[in-house]
Amino acid sequence: IINRRLKQTPNALSLLCQLGTIYVRNAEDVNAFAIWERAILLDSTSEVTYSIVSNSMMEVRLFERAIETYKRGRRACNKDKLYITDLAFLFGSTMNYNEATTEYLKLVRENPAQLGFVQSSMASYTNRAEGLKAATEAVEQTAKEEEENLSMSQLLAWLYMEGKRYDSAFDV
Repeated sequence: IINRRLKQTPNALSLLCQLGTIYVRNAEDVNAFAIWERAILLDSTSEVTYSIVSNSMMEVRLFERAIETYKRGRRACNKDKLYITDLAFLFGSTMNYNEATTEYLKLVRENPAQLGFVQSSMASYTNRAEGLKAATEAVEQTAKEEEENLSMSQLLAWLYMEGKRYDSAFDV
């Protein structure tokens, strides 16, 4: 059905992404990747293109591919702050807590009012020892480099409290 519709509208991004998803579900990954590449090439400078293709990849749990596609979109659009929350979520889902925290720190730098959102998002992995450790180390380093950034200090104090390091939190 999708191939028939693609004959009528060969440049339909959503149809191409659906077809890629179907190929993965049928264990035809090579075809899926070719279709998704074709979808990206329709408009390789559009933020939306990379977002739709990445979401299609996430739908079939190809998280690492989705991460690479988002990063590719950042480079193609020349915007380092693009897809911050998407990448942070994916890094957290793949247990790359350091990278997830790095993305969340970008968001806090960009908009300190997002601190509450960042804390609640980071809580999805700071409840694990390795997640808390990675997040704390990343934020400690950033807070040391950006001493004047109150949001980083607040985030660090929160992480210390999450780790029941109340003396350290009080010092911050």
